[in-house]
Amino acid sequence: HVTIPLNGATEAEIKFSHGAGRILVNSGNLGSDLLSGTFTGGLEKEISRNGSTLLAKLSMPERILGITIPGADFKGFGWNLSLNRDIPLRLRFSTGAGESILDLSDTLVKELRVDTGASSTKVTLPMKAGTTHVTAKAGMASLEFTVPQGVAARISLDTGMSSNKIDTNRFPLTGSVYQSPDFDTAANKVDIDIEAGMGGIEIR
Repeated sequence: HVTIPLNGATEAEIKFSHGAGRILVNSGNLGSDLLSGTFTGGLEKEISRNGSTLLAKLSMPERILGITIPGADFKGFGWNLSLNRDIPLRLRFSTGAGESILDLSDTLVKELRVDTGASSTKVTLPMKAGTTHVTAKAGMASLEFTVPQGVAARISLDTGMSSNKIDTNRFPLTGSVYQSPDFDTAANKVDIDIEAGMGGIEIR
């Protein structure tokens, strides 16, 4: 079990490097802590400070990274953590083979970057973070983004052989992007830019 205190920081940037297994992320009222969770299989962390911003790098131990054997069971390498829902966050997830379920609905995530290989990633985006910028790069991966009701979205896709499923009732195609009619004036919105090869993309 690991808890990382804010030590007076008022915002944070976190980089997650998770090679294989499952990562579950949600949010909570953590007070003076940035995050709290369990990291089965071990954790390496680097914590630093840049002004009022806490910088955290979380990764699997080196003895595990790079082991991606087809058919192997990496479910033991599980991360299950909660993020502080009350401070602005910038998050980057670098994942390999496995499953990521990220419920960011009650967070103040301002920037989200997802770099993933052959994995399944499901993200629920923030409900009340103002503007959230999302960048995703995927190989042979499945990406699923849920935009909460009341949140506008603009979606730009650069995809190869992936299958795309976009809710065009909420996000009609406008020129080369999918965009909510009220995107420009919405108080809460997400700007999503996805680059993908083979796999599946769903945004709803």
